[in-house]
Amino acid sequence: LRLGHALRRAQFREPARTRVASALPPGRLSGRDAMLATAQRSLGHPVTARPFRATVRKHSDEPPVAVAVAVDVSGSMGAYTEIIASTSWIFAHAAREVGGTAATVAFGTAVTPIVRPGQPPTQVTQFSANDGNHRFTEAANALDGALALSRPVGARVLVIVSDGHWEPAERRGGGRLVRRLQAAGVHVLWYCLNPRSDVLPGAHRIDISEISEIPVTLGRVLVNALKSV
Repeated sequence: LRLGHALRRAQFREPARTRVASALPPGRLSGRDAMLATAQRSLGHPVTARPFRATVRKHSDEPPVAVAVAVDVSGSMGAYTEIIASTSWIFAHAAREVGGTAATVAFGTAVTPIVRPGQPPTQVTQFSANDGNHRFTEAANALDGALALSRPVGARVLVIVSDGHWEPAERRGGGRLVRRLQAAGVHVLWYCLNPRSDVLPGAHRIDISEISEIPVTLGRVLVNALKSV
């Protein structure tokens, strides 16, 4: 997957290099410290000089990746379920390629898992959108709990796929949740498949017309997030 390849490149960290002084080889000899060691020995003093210098490479941990997707399955989203299902599959497999975790839930009257954390499906999971409610806050909290989005470690992204035509109380609760996640360092993206989508304040609006745009836009955000970790 191209998205997985981009993430691997951004996630890679060069080994850390540290200069270490020692009393014995290997390493480059420091003439000054060698003379000091000789003088200390001749005077019967403890030898504290470390005349050899070596460069030690230490493996740098690669930052983890977490991708959470919350999908609106109310009736107004019915025309987009195929695109959303394919997107969830792409995200799950790209995250696994870099040792990360992805999860997708659908929200309507209930919150339903589509892609479980750390379990990329072998096939695209199809679903329908014919619900009448929008339990987004519950869905996002479930994703936060499953992927530890609020924990400030690595690159974390919450992707919302919805037209945002929700009940006022749900929009207020959703707005508070988005602000909380952003304060914890989570990148909140709102994928708009409908040009009339009503995006919550604070979420980054991304208008999508072709499925091929979805992994590209997510990849760009994740790459930037990984580079800044």
